[in-house]
Amino acid sequence: MTTDPPPVPLILLVGGDLNAHARIDDAARRAGAELRRSTPDSLASEIAARAPSLVVVDLDDVGADVLDAITGDVGLAVVAYFSHVDVALGERAKEAGFDALPRGRFWRELPSLVEAALVD
Repeated sequence: MTTDPPPVPLILLVGGDLNAHARIDDAARRAGAELRRSTPDSLASEIAARAPSLVVVDLDDVGADVLDAITGDVGLAVVAYFSHVDVALGERAKEAGFDALPRGRFWRELPSLVEAALVD
């Protein structure tokens, strides 16, 4: 009797440049997850269809309006990162109930953020 392997956990990235994609993809692969990109317009439907373990949002790239697409998903792990000089953007994400980290802290903590999201 064969059993199917467990599904590979999914991380969605919204926004981010090629460097960000590569760094997050590396952290995802090391943790045994798959990284997929999403657009702000398709984010809500992708969350519903794919049930990601983690959503990472580059607020500097896509803005805080994207947070409205995921506010109804209780229990979904979302990490939003932003430039440390744009405190208001980070505060808006925090008020929406998401982990919001300045960019430098996000990159330092990325491996542990991914691991924590995959444990739950």
